Amino acid sequence: MFGFKSKSDRLYDVLQPLVALQTIHKGLPWGFWDHPFVLGYFAFFARFLIQDMYGNVSPEVAGNAIASTLQRLSNLNGYALAEKSARYSTPGESHPDFEHGADMAAVLAFYMRGKATEATMPYVTATITNLTKGDKKPDKGLVSSELFRVTFLQEVDRLLGT
Repeated sequence: MFGFKSKSDRLYDVLQPLVALQTIHKGLPWGFWDHPFVLGYFAFFARFLIQDMYGNVSPEVAGNAIASTLQRLSNLNGYALAEKSARYSTPGESHPDFEHGADMAAVLAFYMRGKATEATMPYVTATITNLTKGDKKPDKGLVSSELFRVTFLQEVDRLLGT
């Protein structure tokens, strides 16, 4: 009514185009939303966005926003997906594909927010190098798009055989 958006609405607005790109690229393969890589990618990205937009919030607030967003993105039980994500990130129960998804999401999230780290810079540097034509460096939007292709679309193809 007054233009205010909930945390989950704002998360959805950022993450939905990423799902749309996968859908357009090759569709959502069977088991997409159950795959640990996908859950790791979206869980990390959502948590990063919450902290970036709202600062530190309670785990309950973050969990509810993530669950609601996952439900809207997947049209599945978002709380079950968020619970599975939490389990995958629990010490002793972690899944290597979940961790890989979170790491790949960090590359794009940190770059988009200007917070690239030593661990994410090799991806950023390689992407910028590949996109540079002569002396003309690519703009941030093009780099972000290519980072998404490398960190998500290619990995979904590799891991889910799309």
